[in-house]
Amino acid sequence: MRYLKALSLFFLLGAASVILPADSGVLAEVDGRELHSNELCKEAAALLPDAALPEDVRSVKIQAAVQLEVKLRTTEKLLSQAGIKADRSTAEWYISERCAKYGMSGDILKQGLEKLVNDRGFQLKSAIYRYIQSTQPEKTVISKEEAESHYRRNQMSFRKSVPGTFLVASVPQELPEAKERISSLRAALMQGENISTAAERHKIICRPASPEFAAGIPHKNLKLYRNWVSAPFVHEKNLCIAVCIEPPSKEFIPFEKICPLIEEELISRRTGAAFDIILKKQLSLIKIKYRR
Repeated sequence: MRYLKALSLFFLLGAASVILPADSGVLAEVDGRELHSNELCKEAAALLPDAALPEDVRSVKIQAAVQLEVKLRTTEKLLSQAGIKADRSTAEWYISERCAKYGMSGDILKQGLEKLVNDRGFQLKSAIYRYIQSTQPEKTVISKEEAESHYRRNQMSFRKSVPGTFLVASVPQELPEAKERISSLRAALMQGENISTAAERHKIICRPASPEFAAGIPHKNLKLYRNWVSAPFVHEKNLCIAVCIEPPSKEFIPFEKICPLIEEELISRRTGAAFDIILKKQLSLIKIKYRR
């Protein structure tokens, strides 16, 4: 779900000069202190280039790695100064804080967030939310009117597929007369006979299809309609036909059900943007001299 990880930390760092000669393992000087490649966090280290790449490409990748390292260190410094850690405990606090007001309607949000509790990015997002809550609490509040407005503007995004309902008639495929019996039943249905009556007359088992079964009924992307009859198909050693009782459709998810997810997205955007302003100001004070 994109609502659960919105965090805007990656923007251009201020201009920096490239003036120093190459030195083993030293990527740059940050405020006069050497930054070595083995000091990078794994996210920044992953951006370092392969030695076989052209020099200009290597330079760009090294700068990106250094900038990410500086951004993450500065973020951690700001959080630390506020007594906040980006860890599991903060992630658990965030889930409790965000979901408490919703009750049962927040179960989907809570379940989604709980899957991320050990994710470093989510822990960082949770810590940034806590930081903004302590410094700019108004940024962590979304009114119902704002959420409803977002829902109306993006309503086509909040649709779900309804699989439809089907009855399935089946004959064991091992029977010599299986094909003939299922074909006779299908012919009767194509002439408008009720499936339950026709299946009883042909002594064929007829049952409601589960949603999982219904999703696998072959219909070659045809637009289904009430009383549509499928071509014969094989399922678990049975020769089957299906009749559509209610065709598949799409319907809008009610606002009340989707509201917690909408608020999560809007709050993530708002707190991320607020923190970016603070972070960008701090980054503008840092002087970086890259080494090639």
